[in-house]
Amino acid sequence: MGRSIGPAASITCSSTPASTSSRPAFDRLFGVRTVSFHLGRDASTIDLARELSRDEIAAAETEANRVVWENRGVSIPLRERGRRGEAAAAEGNRCARAR
Repeated sequence: MGRSIGPAASITCSSTPASTSSRPAFDRLFGVRTVSFHLGRDASTIDLARELSRDEIAAAETEANRVVWENRGVSIPLRERGRRGEAAAAEGNRCARAR
């Protein structure tokens, strides 16, 4: 896995699974906010509010992998295009369960 630590605190990873935790590992462990991210076909990048040490990056990677290996469930409410509000979200949840 390649990593790039530059002035913009950018970290580049090759095809790393995303964490499903409620807060990203960098935030949970070090209080470092994610400024932006890009999920690409061959590589993904995370831009952070400050630069991290190699040890901090390794700890965050270990934590993110731990969350992935927990195999947590993911729930995504579905809505019909053009509909808004709780009724549409509830209907979407019924559709997702039916599939």
